[in-house]
Amino acid sequence: MEKQLIVPELAQYLFGAEYRVDIANDTLLGHPNIENEVKQLHRCIEECTPHFGISLIAYLDLDTGLFFCALQSNPNFPSIASFYISSNHRYFGGQSLVCIPLPYLTPFISFEGEYIVYRHTFKRPIISTEKYDSVMKNGGDQEKMKLMLLCKSRDGYETIPGKSYVGLSKRSWQERYVEHIDKSLKENGASRFHEAMRDTQGQNVICVHDVSLFGATKDRAIEYEKHLIRESTIYPKGLNMKVG
Repeated sequence: MEKQLIVPELAQYLFGAEYRVDIANDTLLGHPNIENEVKQLHRCIEECTPHFGISLIAYLDLDTGLFFCALQSNPNFPSIASFYISSNHRYFGGQSLVCIPLPYLTPFISFEGEYIVYRHTFKRPIISTEKYDSVMKNGGDQEKMKLMLLCKSRDGYETIPGKSYVGLSKRSWQERYVEHIDKSLKENGASRFHEAMRDTQGQNVICVHDVSLFGATKDRAIEYEKHLIRESTIYPKGLNMKVG
């Protein structure tokens, strides 16, 4: 059995330097059936099919440095690792949720190129602030933990209709996203995506960042980006103004 199921360089490139690979790796190794899951990961990567069943949820409070990681079973959904970051700091305040297909973080996969295809989706929490505060004040420990994990994972949010954008880059998705922020807030960019960024300011909305394809050739990335846009994010279904 491999002692390191998550490659530090990959995790910190996709999630950021704050991601605690050591804790995430130990959590994943604690899976009760990890040897069989690793075999399935190998097979799925070889067959180019999604692996199902594992949700590795990580959370960081930037203000306190608190980091925790938990493992959940989702047998009907492709395996992902997610990273939720929050802060109340006046400069860095807000929340961010990043979701990566689990195989992309393992040492079992080989990459053919340098391109990434990503999706940014504006979502609202399915749990109200009032309900969250009530459970955290009056609920039992198990109920509190269940709610905490839900609110720190993609399952705790619902997509705002028409508020999803697909993009492609040879650089990290974070670099490209910061450029979009500058274009939207500093330059008053006129694209639908930039308008959505401005419209959601100050609302109880989170932008969820999904890596859809990673380590692809340019041709493969362009083909996949166009497919995703046609299927789900070309305006008015989403925020892309053109296909590719």
